[in-house]
Amino acid sequence: MEEIFEPNDQFSFEKLELVKPVSVAGGNFFIRFIANNSPLYIQPPKCITKQGIIRGTKRMYSDLMFTNENPSFIRWMENLETHCQQIIYNNRNSWFEGDLEMHDIENYFTSPMKVFKSGKFYIVRSNISLVLGKSTLKIYDEEENEVQPETITDETPVMTILEFQGIKCSARSFQIEIEVKQMMVLKPRKLFEKCIIKTPIINVNKQAYHNQLDIIPSTIVDDTIENEYNATTSDKSDDILENNIEPNDDVSQQNFIPDVPTNYVVPTISDTTNVETNNDNLGDEPENIREHSPYENTIEQPRLSSDLQEVDFNLEEISNDDLIQIKKRNDVYYEMYKEARRKAKIARDLALSAFLEAKNIKNTYMLDDVSESSNDSDFETIDNE
Repeated sequence: MEEIFEPNDQFSFEKLELVKPVSVAGGNFFIRFIANNSPLYIQPPKCITKQGIIRGTKRMYSDLMFTNENPSFIRWMENLETHCQQIIYNNRNSWFEGDLEMHDIENYFTSPMKVFKSGKFYIVRSNISLVLGKSTLKIYDEEENEVQPETITDETPVMTILEFQGIKCSARSFQIEIEVKQMMVLKPRKLFEKCIIKTPIINVNKQAYHNQLDIIPSTIVDDTIENEYNATTSDKSDDILENNIEPNDDVSQQNFIPDVPTNYVVPTISDTTNVETNNDNLGDEPENIREHSPYENTIEQPRLSSDLQEVDFNLEEISNDDLIQIKKRNDVYYEMYKEARRKAKIARDLALSAFLEAKNIKNTYMLDDVSESSNDSDFETIDNE
């Protein structure tokens, strides 16, 4: 059974046999290679060609270019030469007339590899079989589609199957004959035509993620209610905001709107001694104010009252003359808007009261060395309003 070998250091040259020379045309002789009773087929590494596929008047060939990055294949070729020279020397008396020495065989032996560009490349000339003037070489791409020989250039990467046929013997040389049996055109790999940088994966804190989930629903509800209210009651809201007119209280309050807590206590100063001893900590006052800001815990989201009860109606007892009036959605939103404005005014009054208290303390105890922040100017703007 025919086998394709790989030219590496594990190849055993003991299986390679050289058949007794036979006469060929031109007065030459040919020594055929046999490996395991089959032709010697080799699959070398990927390479390019020097000038593609060359076609002459009587022959067709291609110069395969291997780089010095294929040391295993280069060593295999050198070992093949040494093995052939040794077998020829061992059979010199039965194969040839005259006395041949080892140095004569080495001098007559033509290496199948030629050094190119100062050892950067190694060229291996490989013949292509012709039948009735046509090439028998099959060339495929990676999808196993046939490719025309004219499309192969000196930049086309290829993989090949080579047959090392044997040694051509003439009166002055020994030359190894190689033939290309099959070729595959490889696609060039352009690695950096797309982004290949991988960003590191950041572990998200699960607790922070759940906290965000708790906040998101209320924000969405607020935005939805506000957008719907602005879309349906644009005329009323514009009049109220532009003229600063409070909405009428003729709409009844619903149980699901909670009251604003009124138990907020404005911080006071107990005695003068504490103020004098804490002058160095006045810079922390904005943080303390933020911690006890009246805006926190005073504006609550509308929620259903716990006093609601489920009522069952018997349809048979309800008269056809009884009418059930359902409150309009716009009225409900209008009540929610009015309640939100009322809470905002309460919060503003509480904040203004706290600011006036702080200003009074500053003026009473002549705290002129305390620098005013941008927040003070904001409260003064509120005061002027």
